[in-house]
Amino acid sequence: MQRGLTRVQVIEPPTPTEEAVEEELQHEPHSYLELYGFARAPFATGAAEEEFVPGESHRSVLEALAGAMLAGQSAVVVTGEAQIGKSTLLDTAVRLVEARGVRVLRIANPRPGPLSLKRLLSTLLGISEPLKLSEAESARAHALLTSRAPGALHTVLAIDDADTLSLGALRYLSQLCRKDAAGTAPQIVLVGAPGIWPLLRQAEFRALTSRVNVRLRVGRLSTEEARAYVERRLWMAGSETRRVLSPAALADVLVRTEGIPGRINAALDRVFAAGFEHRHPRVTPQTVRAALGVSRPPTFRPQTARKPPPIWLIAGTVLAVGLGSALYANRAALPSPNDMIGWAKGVAAQVR
Repeated sequence: MQRGLTRVQVIEPPTPTEEAVEEELQHEPHSYLELYGFARAPFATGAAEEEFVPGESHRSVLEALAGAMLAGQSAVVVTGEAQIGKSTLLDTAVRLVEARGVRVLRIANPRPGPLSLKRLLSTLLGISEPLKLSEAESARAHALLTSRAPGALHTVLAIDDADTLSLGALRYLSQLCRKDAAGTAPQIVLVGAPGIWPLLRQAEFRALTSRVNVRLRVGRLSTEEARAYVERRLWMAGSETRRVLSPAALADVLVRTEGIPGRINAALDRVFAAGFEHRHPRVTPQTVRAALGVSRPPTFRPQTARKPPPIWLIAGTVLAVGLGSALYANRAALPSPNDMIGWAKGVAAQVR
């Protein structure tokens, strides 16, 4: 008689029908917006007006820039690192002062190459950059800069990417300031990388730099400001940090991006895309590593256990210390160096 045997019946799972497979596919998220429940991409390039969340450094620069543009007297130079938020800050200041009756002519250089005088003037006219700008077009752009707009307090020429200005464009701006006896030249606001200062310090641009009485620099976000920035952007997208980001993952991203908003945007956009690819319902440090790679190793070295010194070294050290202490304590009874030399000579003579 057999004992201990149990009869097991294997039940095959039913084969899914085509309708069930199609229904499951319809419920599968097709983008990270659906996976994480975002109403829109929270860290997409080109933030809307309500998404601009400055830190303390950004806020102070914004207030000073908008105040200087409203006053319309001194030229202004704003500098900062790449992706620090200079362009977004300038756009916000422009919206503020335009609402107060200031006419702003905003110029940028989104294409490769220097911001030449031809490119600057054609942008002012709203035309594609030609091979050669005619005299009539140059005169029309100059008149646009120096004429007073009806109902406007004054005109501001705001140049983004100002560190790419060519020497010809800088010469034109300097001449514009030099010939401004009637006070018709626009107020000039230059926004760009710190590399603009070696250009402006050249002697031929002294008429322009002499008007620069407001110098501003945009700093990085602190850790708390960067955290608040991320939380605000996620809230604007209809979500919240604790729901889609683990604390460790957020801390890892903030360390990697070093408080620079543009880097935060680019990094988190890649992180959520990687989370969608790997179907992570919540971003973890593993998701961050999959999107951004392994971070730099720590700069410290772990401490290793040290072996104790051998017993003979300890005994020799104790003996040497004891002998030295005994000699020092009885130094008065020791013979003088001359007596020791005489004793040595006597021993040598006896040996001979």
